[in-house]
Amino acid sequence: MKSRARRVAALLGLLAVACPPPSAAIPPKSALKPFIHTRTEWRAESAKRIPLDEAKNRIVVHHTANIVTGAVKAIATNKASWKAAVAHVHQAQDLHKRVRGWSDVGYHYMIDWKGRIFQGRPVDRLGAHTEGNNRGSIGVVLLGDFSRQRPPLEQVASLKTLLRWLTAVHGISPENIQGHHQYKSTLCPGKSLDDPQDPRSPLRAIQAQLIIEGLAAPRAGWK
Repeated sequence: MKSRARRVAALLGLLAVACPPPSAAIPPKSALKPFIHTRTEWRAESAKRIPLDEAKNRIVVHHTANIVTGAVKAIATNKASWKAAVAHVHQAQDLHKRVRGWSDVGYHYMIDWKGRIFQGRPVDRLGAHTEGNNRGSIGVVLLGDFSRQRPPLEQVASLKTLLRWLTAVHGISPENIQGHHQYKSTLCPGKSLDDPQDPRSPLRAIQAQLIIEGLAAPRAGWK
C-alpha cells in the first residue's frame, strides 16, 4: 500500500508540471467510447485482405508529417472543414496503397485538427504502421507535421479520449503507449507531440494521467 501511494504521489507531481490537473480521476474501465467516423462516412476505398491480429498489447502514435496550414485550420464551415479533413485522410490511404503497395491505410485510427476521429483499418486486423512491431499494436495517427507545428488542443483532447478508451477496452497498460520514434530512428510523431525528455509534451502528459487514473482506480482486495 505504501509503495503504491508513493507511486501515485510521484505521478501526481509529474502531472502537475505536465498539464493542468484533471477535474476528476476516471478509472479506465469507465472510459466512454468516443465518436468515430466510419470508413463509409469518409468514403474509404475498399481494402485488400488483411490478416487478423493477435490480442493488442500496445499503442503506437504517429503523425502524417503533412503540414496542416493555418488557413485550413481556420475554415469556418463544417462542410468545408470536413472536406479538407477527408482529403487529408485519403492522402494517407493513397500513400499506403498506391505508393507503398499496402492493403489499406496502415493506421487503425486517424485524428484531424478539429478532433474528429476516423476509422482506419479494422482494429482486429494487423496494422501496417511500425515496421517490425505491428503485431499486437494499435496504430493511431494525428493529421499534421508536429516536427514543424503544434497539435491543436482539440486534437490532443481527442487523442486522450481515444487512448483512454483503447487502453480500457483492450486491457493495455498506459505505459505501453509510445511514439513511433521509440521503435525506429524517425522524427515521427514530432517533438511537439511527443518528447520523452519533456513531461509537458502532449503524449507524455496524456500517458502520465492515464497511469494515475489506473493507479487510482479501486482494486479488489484493497482496503
